[in-house]
Amino acid sequence: MKTGERLVPDLYRSEPEYILYLRHLFAYRFAAAMARADQAILDVGSGTGYGTRLLAETGAAVIGTDIDDASISEATAAYGTERCSFVPYDGRRLSFGAFNMVTSFQTIEHVEDDRNFVAEVRRVLRPGGTFVLTTPNRLTRVPVRRKPWNRFHVREYTPADLRVLLESSFARTAIEGVRASAAIESIERKRVAAANRIAGLDPLNLRHLVPAALIAVLANRRSDRTSDRDLERFTRTHSLDDFYASSETVEDAMDLMAICR
Repeated sequence: MKTGERLVPDLYRSEPEYILYLRHLFAYRFAAAMARADQAILDVGSGTGYGTRLLAETGAAVIGTDIDDASISEATAAYGTERCSFVPYDGRRLSFGAFNMVTSFQTIEHVEDDRNFVAEVRRVLRPGGTFVLTTPNRLTRVPVRRKPWNRFHVREYTPADLRVLLESSFARTAIEGVRASAAIESIERKRVAAANRIAGLDPLNLRHLVPAALIAVLANRRSDRTSDRDLERFTRTHSLDDFYASSETVEDAMDLMAICR
């Protein structure tokens, strides 16, 4: 994928959703720049497979894995090739072989036993292998002592929290912040502020009892949903070029990116 290439799949209906998509894709592009054609790569939490496909375009042999069987089927149908395959994962043991690189983007915050997850990644990495992950930065999302407002997140990490976890299995861990242009970060701050306002009105977390399907329906009916014309304009104006990783501005970054060896 060339720098600045615009991809517009049916994954978003608003500017914030498009930004989330770009954040995810940026992590895959970052990892792809580190990959080589003779490597074996495991992508944990591969979802519908578009990022796994990007890793495979380096010439590496890539396996994507996810606990959701429907996602595995969809990814296989859309992106499965001889060098890009998808297999289910039971959420506990990674029994897929040995790898030069393991990637896992926006996944670890969903995992109950995160320490075992990291240990499993370390176990399947070959000597000298690299683990690259991203996760939302708690410092820019959740007030102190409040649970994550995302119903699917078990926990979220500060940079210090993430380092302690990763250093339980890896000798070397570098943590960078995923940043973006001022316009994109402004939209993200507004999205987070709105989510926190809603969470503040529900201290018992009763909204987590609402079925996900109903939330999706309500989200599609929101009055603030971006119009098709405005969204098209926004996607033509903003791209992966708006995103970057920095080791100097981690505390106020949108996401945390860790590179472990």
